[in-house]
Amino acid sequence: MNLLELVELLELDNLEIITYASPLKLVATGKILGFNSRTKLIDFGCGHGDALELWGKYFGITGIGIELNERFCNTARERLQRSGFSDKIEIVCSDASTYEFEPHAYNVATCINASFIWEDSEAHSGN
Repeated sequence: MNLLELVELLELDNLEIITYASPLKLVATGKILGFNSRTKLIDFGCGHGDALELWGKYFGITGIGIELNERFCNTARERLQRSGFSDKIEIVCSDASTYEFEPHAYNVATCINASFIWEDSEAHSGN
C-alpha cells in the first residue's frame, strides 16, 4: 500500500491542513528564499494548496500546483477561490511525477512532504 492509497483508506483528504510543515515554517521559507510578487512557483504534490495559499497571502506569488488526488485538487481550488488567489495560482489535477512544464517558466519549484511521488521514477533513482 502506498501513501496515496492510505490517504484514501483513512479518508485523510477531508482534513483542512495536511502538510507537516507549519504555517510559520512555510512563511519563513518564503522569506528566506526571497519570495515576492515576481516569484512564479510550481508546487509538485500541492495537496490542499496550504503552502500556495500562504505564499500568495504573504508574498503575492503566482504559479501552479500539481496534485494527483481529485478531491485535494477541488479543495485547493476552493481554498484559493475563497482567499482570492484563484486568478494567480492554478491547480492542475495530474500526476506530478510525469507532469510536463515549460523549462525555465518558473523561478521556484517546491515539493513539500510529497517526494514519494518520484519513488519509481528515474529522477528519484538517480538514473
